[in-house]
Amino acid sequence: MRNFRTLIALGVAGLLLSGCTLMPTNSSPKVTTGTLPFGLSAKSIPGTSGQTITFKQRNLYLIKNSMLQTEPVLVPSNTGFNYLYDEYLAGPTRQQQSEGLRSPLIGGVKILGISVQDGIAYTTLSSNFLKLSRHQQLLFEGALVLVTSQVGAFVGVVVTTGGATRLLPLPDGTEALLLSPSSFTSLVLR
Repeated sequence: MRNFRTLIALGVAGLLLSGCTLMPTNSSPKVTTGTLPFGLSAKSIPGTSGQTITFKQRNLYLIKNSMLQTEPVLVPSNTGFNYLYDEYLAGPTRQQQSEGLRSPLIGGVKILGISVQDGIAYTTLSSNFLKLSRHQQLLFEGALVLVTSQVGAFVGVVVTTGGATRLLPLPDGTEALLLSPSSFTSLVLR
């Protein structure tokens, strides 16, 4: 009988409270950096083995309206190109897709290898790159050059595809073996 009374009391309380809503007031608790646990407000987050991982902003370049759109991402500060490439492989987030953004990795083009020496990224692309339209090649090249310039390839990129180093189109209509970051800034939406 006692369980039945408890059940009835809970049912009545539920009916009485079903129309209630909670409204924030000026007395609602405020979260400050001093109240966050585990160092969540710190600039670095404790990593494994007692090391600290710090983050910095890098830019990915996604396609929007046939131009490159800068998309900032936070990555570990010791990140190389492979981490950023993995971000491209993951593709745009749902939010980015809803904003009309898409990946520059199109047409089945894959980056088969990349090494940076003396500020130049020597890059090997799959032969699918040669099947892209000129404009698609420009967008792919622009994203590649602008991203690699953030991780040590500040001079530019040399591309090998189909077993040969290629003269590649530039936005100004010329062609070059060395693709420099300054050649592609005209493709970035402002």
